[in-house]
Amino acid sequence: MKNLFIATLFTFLCLNAFSQPPVVEYGDGHIRRHTEAIDTTSVNSRYQKAIDYVSKNKLNSEKLIKICSTLENQEKRFEIAKRAYKNITDKENFFEVYDVFTKMSLAIKLYHTTLAEQQIDDHNSKPIGNNELIKEKKSEVSKKEFMYHVRMVNNKTTDDEKVIVCKKLIERNKYNTQQITFLAEQIKEDLGRLDVIKAACVKLDSKEDRIQLKSVLQYRHSIKLYMDFLKTIK
Repeated sequence: MKNLFIATLFTFLCLNAFSQPPVVEYGDGHIRRHTEAIDTTSVNSRYQKAIDYVSKNKLNSEKLIKICSTLENQEKRFEIAKRAYKNITDKENFFEVYDVFTKMSLAIKLYHTTLAEQQIDDHNSKPIGNNELIKEKKSEVSKKEFMYHVRMVNNKTTDDEKVIVCKKLIERNKYNTQQITFLAEQIKEDLGRLDVIKAACVKLDSKEDRIQLKSVLQYRHSIKLYMDFLKTIK
């Protein structure tokens, strides 16, 4: 009788064990990947909804900033802002959107992407004159200030006019090498670009930063002229 009871109990335990789903021990890596998968789905969903909304609805710059701020991914913010531009109702304030980017390169990329439409708007609006240059600043300009400065340069039609504006901006503001390079790139001819970076390099403390500015020049002769100029700076 005792042996029969033990055999019955053993059979019951075996059947019960086989009927239960297997217990899987998840390591930290698996849990993290699983969580990331859920988060990614949520992020992608929010991103797609944002893209759909800005593509189909009119909105102002402030609302676009709030929408972009719901996503941490900088590239997704860029795509949303790019898609939204045509529907922005206050394009004169669009430069404020550049502050949603921690990467200056994406702010600049967005400016390039919307440049054609901005130039159309600028053509239909009051030109920005040289007398509207801001007062001298000792601290580095913000992204939105910088984009406003770029707009001032592109409001001019000839390289000579752009060089004049660039040099006045450089005189009154503190720019990093990336910003100086971008300003110079708004000028087509190398001699104009050379004039701009020569004015800018004397305000840079680092020799390496000064040398880096030569990347904006397109011809070896211009690069040689610039490197010769750098030798005269102490």
